[in-house]
Amino acid sequence: MLNQVTVYSLIMFVLLMMLMAPLLIETPGNPTQAWQERTAATTNLLGRSWLWAFAVGLVVLIHGLHSIRSMHRVAGPLYRFKQVFQQIGGGNLCTHTTLRGDDSLHPESDLINQMTTQLETKIMALKHTQVMLALDVSRIKERAVATADPALTVLTQQLEQNVSGLKSSLDAFKTHSG
Repeated sequence: MLNQVTVYSLIMFVLLMMLMAPLLIETPGNPTQAWQERTAATTNLLGRSWLWAFAVGLVVLIHGLHSIRSMHRVAGPLYRFKQVFQQIGGGNLCTHTTLRGDDSLHPESDLINQMTTQLETKIMALKHTQVMLALDVSRIKERAVATADPALTVLTQQLEQNVSGLKSSLDAFKTHSG
């Protein structure tokens, strides 16, 4: 994109110089001419300078409009990325980045979507593991009650607290599975 803007600006500079060259090269008359002839040459030059000024203004306007459009093709995706990052930071892993067809940064958008999908897959696997741990803890608790082992009962209570904390942490993430 930087190359595009640089080349486009260089083209605009060359066009402006082509438009301005006749004004810069032409002199309003020879000092040895009569003042009436020099005045007429200057008036002629000034009369044509309005046309050149209009042409230069048109080129600058076109360049400005193109630059604004190019900036929106980058600024729009960056704004969308900011929104998606805030949603991901809030734990919503169901979100995906969508861009307009003529926007820039499509490869980066695809990477963000891949990252979100991978995070969601890993969180869902952790949630499944947490459920399995909770089942294992309940079986250990049953064993501790059956054997009346106080050390095993204390260990089971600590495991229940840890699994409960893990569940709370994982529940902060929104995934497609729940």
